[in-house]
Amino acid sequence: MKIINLFIISMFCWCFSLNAGNNLEIFPNVPGCSIKATVTNVSCVINNEASNDGSITLEITGNTGTLTYKWTTNNGNGLVDGQKDQTGLSAGTYTFCIYDNGVQVHKESKTVTEPENFTIETEITDNICYNTEEGSIKITASGCAPPYNYSIDGGQTFFSSHLFENLKKGTYVVLVKDAKGCEISKTVKIGGGEYLSIYHPESMTVENCLTQKAIDAKFEEWLKEFHFIGGTNPKEEGLDVTAPTICGGKTTVNYIVTDDCGARRECNAIFTVPEKTALNFINVAQNQHITCNEDIDIELQVWLDSNANAIADSECPITWTNNFTECEWVTICGNTKFIEVTFTASNGCDRINTAAIFTIEDNEAPVFVEELPQDITVACNAIPEAVTLTANDSCSGNAEVSFDETTTNNDCGISTITRTWTAKDCSNNQTVHTQTITIEDNEAPVFVEELPQDITVACNAIPEALTLTVNDNCSGNAEVSFDETTTNNDCGSSTITRTWTAKDCSNNQTVHTQTVTVEDNEAPVFVGELPQDITVACNAIPEAATLTANDSCSGNAEVSFDETNTNNDCGISTITRTWTAKDCSNNQTVHTQTITIEDNEAPILASSYEKDITITCGDIPAAPALMFDDGCNTNLNVTFEELSNFTSEGEDYDIIRTWNVTDNCENEAMFTQNIHIRPQNITPIEPVELKLCIDDATFDLFELFPNNYTKEGTWEVASGNPSLMDNFFDPSKTAIGNYEISFLPSNNCIPPLIIKIIVHDDCVVLPCNSTNELVISKAITPNGDPYNEYFTVTGIEECGFTMTLQVFNRWGAEVFQSDNYQNNWNGYATSGIGGSSQIPAGTYFYILNILESGYDPIKGYIYVGTSSK
Repeated sequence: MKIINLFIISMFCWCFSLNAGNNLEIFPNVPGCSIKATVTNVSCVINNEASNDGSITLEITGNTGTLTYKWTTNNGNGLVDGQKDQTGLSAGTYTFCIYDNGVQVHKESKTVTEPENFTIETEITDNICYNTEEGSIKITASGCAPPYNYSIDGGQTFFSSHLFENLKKGTYVVLVKDAKGCEISKTVKIGGGEYLSIYHPESMTVENCLTQKAIDAKFEEWLKEFHFIGGTNPKEEGLDVTAPTICGGKTTVNYIVTDDCGARRECNAIFTVPEKTALNFINVAQNQHITCNEDIDIELQVWLDSNANAIADSECPITWTNNFTECEWVTICGNTKFIEVTFTASNGCDRINTAAIFTIEDNEAPVFVEELPQDITVACNAIPEAVTLTANDSCSGNAEVSFDETTTNNDCGISTITRTWTAKDCSNNQTVHTQTITIEDNEAPVFVEELPQDITVACNAIPEALTLTVNDNCSGNAEVSFDETTTNNDCGSSTITRTWTAKDCSNNQTVHTQTVTVEDNEAPVFVGELPQDITVACNAIPEAATLTANDSCSGNAEVSFDETNTNNDCGISTITRTWTAKDCSNNQTVHTQTITIEDNEAPILASSYEKDITITCGDIPAAPALMFDDGCNTNLNVTFEELSNFTSEGEDYDIIRTWNVTDNCENEAMFTQNIHIRPQNITPIEPVELKLCIDDATFDLFELFPNNYTKEGTWEVASGNPSLMDNFFDPSKTAIGNYEISFLPSNNCIPPLIIKIIVHDDCVVLPCNSTNELVISKAITPNGDPYNEYFTVTGIEECGFTMTLQVFNRWGAEVFQSDNYQNNWNGYATSGIGGSSQIPAGTYFYILNILESGYDPIKGYIYVGTSSK
């Protein structure tokens, strides 16, 4: 509605001033003439564009003649000169003159004003995610005539709030209307996250026999075709893969794109490299042999270039390589050598190897250089040295000459020597020469060492028999035989005769004899450390040692032992031990040990007992039967005494038990046991009450026991005649009434437990006391069909409860509320924005209260499937 400023002037054809800005000129009076000018200001200025709808209207009465009008302006627009009333005026000052029959009777100026420029600013918040309603428009208006009303649907609906929220992506016509009805509009767009789409190439199989570089290049180009469009801050995964190898295989790309709004897209494609057929040899590499005098370099190169005549088969091109190097030759001798070469065939994927040997051979025997020795006959001491022969080889130069000598013996020694020289090159080509030497023997052997002479010695000084050797001019070392005879007396050896005989194979011999006379005059000697004199306690007497002795003549001598004891009043006081070693010549050695025995240790306890006992309730234990031990005496004197400071029942007191033990040597020991009696009042336990219905199952009374309370004891019925089997109480076999049962622990230090049981028949199960029967809708689809049309709560219809229901959207805003819910909500909001109150499809949170039921509030989620977006 436009607000019109009226400036009304009444005049009676004489001039007077009304207010500043309006000028009035005085002219001659026209009796009865009245003029009133009404000004309407410009209503709106929008974005600096005025509406130019101002006007000035004239109301004239009492005129006598014909009126004419003249209008002028210095700064306005829209005048139509000569016209009485002016409309469509801009802001400015306008002057009009009125003529009556051609005579100017009135002149006046009027001002048309315009309001402050009307503008609006908008602050847009876009939706971050696709297909969400989180956008907003904030409108700020100024100018014209506040207050303002706001619309974002082109003026169909106006609101007083300048903030519009929960808007989805789209174009909105913002329109603001001021108090005078002026309207300004602006078209704005609320953006939204783009729909996330992903794209992938078709699965690809490349052609066969490509190189790995070509496969990798095709794979990289293929990967580039995986891409996405849209989404909110999307992230890719699954492209961190490698191409199959040249040998063939498949790479599956599982392309996954997720964005910050939870959108996830997934696709896959397969890149395949055909598997190559197996690479096989048709012919393997062949060995080659040549001789020293052939052209080695040419023959070798032809062999290498032909891959040693190896042939391989593959559907893809084959590349041959080998590992030949001059460093790998194995030299046999001279120019005789060989090399093993491995030839490798590859089709880019598989590699197979075959090996062959190239050999340079020598097949000519070597020739001796010197004059060759001939057959001869010589004496044993005239055998000539074997000569050293050398040989030449046509291929390897100097050949190796080996020498071998074999001897043929007869009964007298060497009779024939056969010497063989063999010249052999590295290829086992050889030349052999043999010489035979015949030998004669006629001289006896001769002892080499100084010969042993006759001697007289003690038993322990008999020298070892010497080992004598001889030389023989023919056979070298002749055989030496040794013989020894002994003449014995009662105590051992007395005379030893030793004979050495040297004889060669021709029975030529030499003999030597030695006589050794033996005497025994030394006593035997004990073996090991001898026991010394000691002083010990009765229980520490050591066992007698077993001694042995050696005799220089007869070996082990006989050792005798003797032991004597000397006693006093306490028992044994001294032990004398004697060992005597004697040989067959009555030479002897004696050793004596004296052991002094002392008893200075008191008897000890041989059994265990509790030294300190504290008793709060129960019986006092009997005195233990203690056992004692003494290292020297078996007869011990034991006295026992028990003392008590008992005064009266219920008071603390102590018992002291003492054992005194004495041996024959007056060594004494005392043992004590202290018993502390501390009577303790037993605090009774509060009775336990139990109510059971006659229809209840058998009840285990142990379940009523306090923690750590004993289960060792007996049950006692104090009142009534219940059905009680040990700790099991059966209410179904017990009459209605009150019962008292006591449990009496076996340990009288534990107070009894009293259980009071009431058996009743109030066993009716009330309805509506559990939520187990409740059935609450999980989803509704209000579309007019008979299925899932309303949010319902069933199972308590007969209980008469009142229900309250609240439903909230995901931002926590309440969209529905009822204080007396009747299973009648079908997805419509109790308040909202826009023309429809049906809520958008989605998941909503509800709180259900069942009043005066004793149930806790029930909270959950309900999915609403509506057609509203």
